[in-house]
Amino acid sequence: MKLTFLGDIFPADESFCVGFGIHSQFQQHWGGEWKSNLLNFTRGSEYVIGNIESPLISTSMAISDIFYGHPQFAAFLKDCGVNVLNVANNHIMEHGTNGYEETLQTLKNKDIKVIGHNDEILYLREQDCSIAIAGFCAPNLLEHSFDNTLSILSKENVLSSLDAMHAHNINVKIFCFHWGNEYIHKPSMQQREFAYELIDAGADVIIGHHPHVIQPYEQYNNGHIFYSLGNFCFNNPYESKHYSRGMAVTVDIDIDKKQISDIAFSGVRLRQYKLVEKIDATIFNAYFSKIQNWYRASKIKENYEEQYKKEQKWRRFIERILMKTSMIILFFSIRAKDKVMLIKNVFHIFLSKTTNKNDLN
Repeated sequence: MKLTFLGDIFPADESFCVGFGIHSQFQQHWGGEWKSNLLNFTRGSEYVIGNIESPLISTSMAISDIFYGHPQFAAFLKDCGVNVLNVANNHIMEHGTNGYEETLQTLKNKDIKVIGHNDEILYLREQDCSIAIAGFCAPNLLEHSFDNTLSILSKENVLSSLDAMHAHNINVKIFCFHWGNEYIHKPSMQQREFAYELIDAGADVIIGHHPHVIQPYEQYNNGHIFYSLGNFCFNNPYESKHYSRGMAVTVDIDIDKKQISDIAFSGVRLRQYKLVEKIDATIFNAYFSKIQNWYRASKIKENYEEQYKKEQKWRRFIERILMKTSMIILFFSIRAKDKVMLIKNVFHIFLSKTTNKNDLN
């Protein structure tokens, strides 16, 4: 039995790409131009689990013209093999509680199972082998009212879910966490310690997302920790080479022995009009090895957290520069009609910021 885990899936337009972002592109071809690329990652897996990073609602329900995907995107994902989605993240409430509830109903209508809602656990069974998956979001990431519906990542909540899995005699116990800090290639000491504690308590696999870049894989005792899978589907793949790369993780479960038999991963590259493509294994392994080696060298240092904070501050500074310079690269990389939209969007963003400053003064 195979389970495949994907990183952040963002089916929306952002402010700079209204009119030519993923949402807009999807409405032109309804995913037909992307399907084969996604199937390269999902084919052969009974369950494919991703993190849906924005609500799926109709335009009439939208509060603004950004940060939401078309409801038909759910059908597209299902056709591509994605049948489980985590909703516990910092952008699912962008269009309020109504948008969130509409998203849940849309996913249900397409027979896509949900994790990260109301601390519910997804239980799966294949013959005599049982699997449980739960999703949570770190509370410090939440910017919108969540009406106590999202599963909040706390030691109490997570261990309570693990206790429930133990009570059900679950063979393979998996947790998906929306956590960590953006753009840094390693976890904080707090993440590491919590992951170790959870594995020691009986969890088998931890899958992380939110940082938008790949973080290391660590095998700890009998558990497997992927701190961040990076992006799977996002706008502006030219932002940086790290932002534009992610990974898909496949967990093989031996249903006779009722345990994990193998874990493999493949590289993901974001594309402007093709959405995603698989990275050559040799190239990706070399890239991922650098992240792994960097982490191994740093995690044994006594001043790990101090170095982590310095690197986090530096990465934020670098990414702010890259975000701006990437607009230039994006301009020369997109189609002519989209260049016009980009100029309009940038002008609108600048005008909005200027207006807000004047209002404050």
